[in-house]
Amino acid sequence: MRNNVFENNVYLSGQRVFVLDREFQTAGYKTFNWRADDLASGVCFCRLSARGIDGDKFMKTKKMVIIK
Repeated sequence: MRNNVFENNVYLSGQRVFVLDREFQTAGYKTFNWRADDLASGVCFCRLSARGIDGDKFMKTKKMVIIK
């Protein structure tokens, strides 16, 4: 397992509207909670990007639907 610097961002209409986290993390499973109280209902995207200490890069984007 590797340690990573990772960043979690939320995008709405192509604009970054929220940075959930940006910090160094040890390898393993992680969870987070996010309240979208200040956003309207709709589709947004959450992008996780990580960079290992050896320079390896990882990026994953997930679609989320906000229903109020």
